[in-house]
Amino acid sequence: MAGAFPSYPSIVWTDAVGPTIITTPIPYLGNWSPDEIIVGQEGTQLGAGLVQNFVFRIDYVVSFEIPFIPMASTPLLQRLKFWLAGGGQVTVNTNDNAQRVYTCVIWPSDGSGNSKPPKWTYDRANLEYTLTVYLKNVAAANLLAIYPDIGFGAPPPAQVPQIIVSPAVAQLTFP
Repeated sequence: MAGAFPSYPSIVWTDAVGPTIITTPIPYLGNWSPDEIIVGQEGTQLGAGLVQNFVFRIDYVVSFEIPFIPMASTPLLQRLKFWLAGGGQVTVNTNDNAQRVYTCVIWPSDGSGNSKPPKWTYDRANLEYTLTVYLKNVAAANLLAIYPDIGFGAPPPAQVPQIIVSPAVAQLTFP
């Protein structure tokens, strides 16, 4: 989608209901994990035992998380899942150091006929969801998201919990 970038990373799409955005409340996409998947035929030479591939294409894929989604947003999560399963595209605004934006579709099948739809896990203590998304870039290019001072989707150092053990009590603190 054209226009100004959201102040935080987001997933944007427009389905039959209308334009929709899911934004993360933190300044990065968690556990950003890009990968390249070779789609083709693999074989092993009889004599040398070397592995060879006949490459049809390379899929540039990524998985990442958006945490702290309130329960009231469950319909948005379901709409995203149905939109991607139906072949819809989404725009991922990384809000990284280069303001990268990617147009993506659902992570394709691994040959077994099963694609990777988004999934969400529920945190009963905080009454919120963490959305995990598996996407493929529609462009034949790596999916990068480089955030200042925190690397590729790693939590900022100030958010890493530390366990302090004293003779009396062990406690979990955030510096």
